[in-house]
Amino acid sequence: MLLTLYCFAKGSEKLSLRFRETSLYKKYIAEYVQTRSLTVKQKLYVQIFAGGMMVASFIFLENWILKIILGLLFIIHNWVFIFKIKTRKSKWYDMKKVEVQNNGI
Repeated sequence: MLLTLYCFAKGSEKLSLRFRETSLYKKYIAEYVQTRSLTVKQKLYVQIFAGGMMVASFIFLENWILKIILGLLFIIHNWVFIFKIKTRKSKWYDMKKVEVQNNGI
């Protein structure tokens, strides 16, 4: 998704603005751009979707070189999501925490 935004931004400002208005961008990328982190739910959704696409591609590919490259990309993708992208608490968790603190005063 970030690569898509990068390509749109390089291609046309109009396309870039159009992509930024999509619900997909607002739900997954906008918060990441601001906080440089994702919630566990967001991470799982992206992992399941991207991982599923990679596994399906792996199954249908006949070329072993492409399968090896795709397997390496799958490993790198998971490593980045697990170790490089920070995980933050959800907004719901933060609201409940504030609510409990305010009730305790």
